[in-house]
Amino acid sequence: MSKRLKRKAAVLVIAELICLIVLGVFLDNMQVSLSAREQAHELQKKISPLKEAVEEAKIEAGEHTKAYDVMYQSKAKSLAYMIQEEVDEEVTDTLMGEYRNLLNVNNVLILDKSGNVEAKAEASRADFTRSRYNQLRTVFQDQEPSEPFEVDVDGQIFRYYGADIDGNTMAVIEQDPAELKGLLEDTSTWKSILRNVSVSTTGYAFAVSAKDYTFLYHPDENLTGQDALDAGIHTEDLEDGNEAWVEINGEKLLCSVAKLDDAYVLCGIPEKEIKSSCNVTVAVVLCVFFAVITLVVAYAIFIMKDQEMRQESIESSYKKVGPFWYNQLAAAKSTVIAVVGLLCVLAVSLYMQTLFSLSQRSMSNTQHVEELQATIQRYEEDVNLLKEQYNTRYLNKCRCAAYILKEKPELRNREDLAKLSQVLDVEFINYFDSTGTIVATNSFDLGFKLSQDEEDQSYEFNRLLAGAEYLVQDARPNDVLGEYSQYVGVRILDEEGLPDGFVQICVNPENLEEALKNLKIDSILDGVQVGSNGFAFALNKEDNTFAWYPNEKYIGGAAVDYGIKESQIHDGFTDYLTIGTERYYASCLETEDYYIYACVPENEIASNGLVMALISTGVSLVFLLIMGALISFRGRKFAEEDKDKDKQDGGMITVTMPDGNVKRTQDVSSRWSNATLAWEEKTPEQKMTTLLKGLLSIYAVILCAVYLLNDRIFGSKSMFAYIISGNWEKGLNIFAFTGCIFIICLVTAVTILIQRILRLLSRISGAQGETISRLLSNFVKYASVIILLYYCLALLGVDTAALLTSAGIIGLMISLGAQKLVSDIIAGLFIIFEGEFRVGDIVMLGDWRGTVVEIGIRTTKIEEAGGNIKVVNNSSISGVINMTKKYSFAACDFGIEYGESLERVEYILKKELPRIKERVPSILDGPFYKGVTELGDSSVNIKIVAQCKEKDRIQLMRDLNREVKLIFDKYEINIPFPQVVLNQPSEFRKATEWQKQCADKFNEEQKELSKQLEEEQ
Repeated sequence: MSKRLKRKAAVLVIAELICLIVLGVFLDNMQVSLSAREQAHELQKKISPLKEAVEEAKIEAGEHTKAYDVMYQSKAKSLAYMIQEEVDEEVTDTLMGEYRNLLNVNNVLILDKSGNVEAKAEASRADFTRSRYNQLRTVFQDQEPSEPFEVDVDGQIFRYYGADIDGNTMAVIEQDPAELKGLLEDTSTWKSILRNVSVSTTGYAFAVSAKDYTFLYHPDENLTGQDALDAGIHTEDLEDGNEAWVEINGEKLLCSVAKLDDAYVLCGIPEKEIKSSCNVTVAVVLCVFFAVITLVVAYAIFIMKDQEMRQESIESSYKKVGPFWYNQLAAAKSTVIAVVGLLCVLAVSLYMQTLFSLSQRSMSNTQHVEELQATIQRYEEDVNLLKEQYNTRYLNKCRCAAYILKEKPELRNREDLAKLSQVLDVEFINYFDSTGTIVATNSFDLGFKLSQDEEDQSYEFNRLLAGAEYLVQDARPNDVLGEYSQYVGVRILDEEGLPDGFVQICVNPENLEEALKNLKIDSILDGVQVGSNGFAFALNKEDNTFAWYPNEKYIGGAAVDYGIKESQIHDGFTDYLTIGTERYYASCLETEDYYIYACVPENEIASNGLVMALISTGVSLVFLLIMGALISFRGRKFAEEDKDKDKQDGGMITVTMPDGNVKRTQDVSSRWSNATLAWEEKTPEQKMTTLLKGLLSIYAVILCAVYLLNDRIFGSKSMFAYIISGNWEKGLNIFAFTGCIFIICLVTAVTILIQRILRLLSRISGAQGETISRLLSNFVKYASVIILLYYCLALLGVDTAALLTSAGIIGLMISLGAQKLVSDIIAGLFIIFEGEFRVGDIVMLGDWRGTVVEIGIRTTKIEEAGGNIKVVNNSSISGVINMTKKYSFAACDFGIEYGESLERVEYILKKELPRIKERVPSILDGPFYKGVTELGDSSVNIKIVAQCKEKDRIQLMRDLNREVKLIFDKYEINIPFPQVVLNQPSEFRKATEWQKQCADKFNEEQKELSKQLEEEQ
């Protein structure tokens, strides 16, 4: 390579690096900007439902507080009722202790109007005579339970409930509201509202006080209560509806802000998540652009170096353009690479944008359905908690009723039971005797007897007569009205401690009924928004009908009738599906009763993908044009001293392709050897192919590393992790295609590694070892192809097990009618894979010699010198002689009469053979005299050979025959022919001593010069 070309190559490499850096920075900024814009839109959609969640939390907190207070007000009324009705003879502190245990409260007290304690379960630190407790004294004014209130007594908070006894005294419940606080903590605080809000894959929601800018809630508990301004948030960022980059303790987040009540709620996605996902896309596009621009630059350098070594091509390759010389050949060939490369950049950019968008959407959809499942589970947990709480409360009411009715039998009548029901806040009370018959009630079931049928609702209460202490029956719809009712029973023991009936209460669990309504799938899915215009729907598992859908006309209809396929109804489905006339990208999650789908319209997927792909391609085009100008123009043509005189062709030969183009290819004799061509022996095209293989190998290794070390490199929630996890629908989709790429790279890398090891082993082993190594290498190659085919078909949704099962049937079909066709196809594949011959090779097939013009899937076409084409079925090709070698030779036999002096003939050939080469340009080396080949019947036969290209061999044989005949005529050397001798033959000229010496020397020289052709004789 000349110094001028070396300088130009250095400039091109530097320019290439600059282009890569600029393109990388530009694409990264563009990608992050577009991604941030999409994420900001998603954040707005994520934060909107929080406003409703806050309102619902307020309502729920109010309902919980009301239900809690009603329960304890009822207990205060129950205490007052027991004192009024003199259930026990004397009111003492000991009795108050029993009542406290019965009512399951912290403390019970009896106070007069002034607040003096008349009886208590335990001493209270509160001074009820003070005005701060006047709320209790309201019971004397309206005879209704007092409104609850809380007082901090020496650092201990108590909640108080009062009920009038007789106008002068009142019953008071002193209760630690820890249970209420815990319930509100789980339902109505910022923590309870925001802790389950998931934002993208690693984002989260948090709240900042609008009064003092402290964190009201943050996933990092250490930040809760801390100053948000000190953590890095700016006050100007905290505006309702604002979108801003917010920094918290060094972590940068893209946030959407909403002001809810007295707080700012922010949903944020860490910058590193946005950048990490963008970086993957940008890195892949950069890798493709790097490969393209490297190939363009390298190919141009290879061509220009080849031009330096082949001066004859320079004059036709350069054109004068103003003050510059334009390299037409380098420009034309590198332009082809650049155009194909740009198409690759466009395709890969669009592919990565689509892959990125689909991966993000898949993870987002999966996240949505998981949130829905968590919502259902949370509802179920809330319902179970409510059931447990209400069961405890109702059981306490029933125990109070049983205690009162046992201690005061005269109250077992309709009127008193109705009053007691009102005090206990229950529907009605039943008193059963030991036979299971109602003997007292304020309902209309007097005389009702427990059923002995296990299917009936009342049968379960027979357990109380058998000795069970209590029974809390699950709430269920009333058989008549359909309203929820719940029955609770507590046994009554006689004086001997034996069951003597039981007391049963009936309650209407309104709050529990409301919770059960909220658990219905339509209440959960209604209002769920996925993306901008997406939604969630559910299918019943029993019959695959729509349990809920935004369009009510679909509800109750079969999913398959509206376009959803049976194969798309299963847990983990992630792919496109059609509903009605619309196409959506959906993800499915299976619950106990439903298949829940989160889906977004198809037009929302990769909405900016095409724009980003076009931008990437456009910028790449600009850089390639710059590189093209640097490649194509130079200040002057090559000088004579720029030429490289030491060009070595090595194992390369020139062949003429079917379209007339002349190309260089590898000598057939070296194609299957373990030796590779030296770099200098390769053509620019072969060098570029080698470079391309090297780049692809590097990328394959990188993909293998990504596949094997994905969690360590990108984390468990990355785009690649999602693809590698296989949690997507197997079929013809981009994820399956990407999975196939990963598997192909992995298996190919392993196969090449094994083949390299086998090649090294073959070099240090004997002939048998090399034979085994080559056999194993071929086995590994074909085994890897079969494995890849099988696995990739599985990823693409093909039932490979069924495919193998059907192999026997296919074999039978082949044996019956398509055997020949399949044989041709398989033989064609083996010809291509094994590389037995290529298009442009000169081959001998039987007695047919010609150039291979096409290797088809079923037939091969060979063209002879006359233009005739022979079409041969691939399965019929055998015993092929591939004559595409670097050098061939033309061999001609000539006969001279026995009377001629052989030494004289050899002396003449020594002088004339070099002149033949001057007259026949197709002779590459020689001609050479090979000596006497045969003593024939009428002649002494000698052989002359010349080295040439295979395509010139036939014509050269004819030219040699002509030239030797002319020489024999010139020197009157007779060539025998069939004749009848009627007279004595003429005298032949004899060789002189000088001619004999020259002939001997000529023989020795020719043997030495042509000994490399000995094996070809």
